[in-house]
Amino acid sequence: MLCPADKAIYCTGTYILTQGNVDAASISNTATVIATTPGNGGAKNTIVSEDSDSQSWKLYPDISVGEK
Repeated sequence: MLCPADKAIYCTGTYILTQGNVDAASISNTATVIATTPGNGGAKNTIVSEDSDSQSWKLYPDISVGEK
């Protein structure tokens, strides 16, 4: 795919939490981009970029209603 220097390609993704994610009280995400650009004289340049993020939350025990 050719992309002029003054243009950008944007990508998005969606992930639905699983019960395992909820039970673990955290989730991590890592995105990696690898691009190969044409270089002078036929030489190619490879660019690799990676970013990650983690989110966690507190778990609360089940709430029950009963007599004292």
